Amino acid sequence: MSYEDEKRQVLNRYTPVEESGRWVPKCADCGEEDLDVLTLHHLLGHGGQDRKEYGWGIKFFKSLRERGFPDEFTVLCLNCHRKRTKLKK
Repeated sequence: MSYEDEKRQVLNRYTPVEESGRWVPKCADCGEEDLDVLTLHHLLGHGGQDRKEYGWGIKFFKSLRERGFPDEFTVLCLNCHRKRTKLKK
């Protein structure tokens, strides 16, 4: 499976189903749908630990599947992710 396909499947898993019954990955804060700028946000703030343990990119996406898609993530665009991260400091 390509990186983009894996990313889309993971982001779909963390995106609520729309009223139309289809999944469209989008930012939980602003609604951005561009897959190129969407990322996962660690709600519990342990991103560094996860990167050390599970790696980056497709390795990380596969680890989420293996772990049963833990609930401590949400989909954000890069701008909203930066804002949330900055607010925590």
